Amino acid sequence: MTRLLLMGAALVLLAGCGLKGGLEQPPPMWGESRTEYLREQEAQAEARRLREERERAQNPVAPGASVEPSPAPIPSSPTDSAPNPQ
Repeated sequence: MTRLLLMGAALVLLAGCGLKGGLEQPPPMWGESRTEYLREQEAQAEARRLREERERAQNPVAPGASVEPSPAPIPSSPTDSAPNPQ
């Protein structure tokens, strides 16, 4: 009996382990509501794509250019950074 109570308590405590934030409702599996859900998802994806394109157009970055400056090179050995006495 005690073992059963301990297992039940552990199950209750660990039931939501690892979940952060709210849960999303899964899509409908069949019927007209599934078709509506898929249309909504496609419309949201298209709106997201258009918004990202608009943001890229407003903040252009030259092709091949990095957004963040590259860090200074790290010498591979102490002699690489020393001046050449020649």
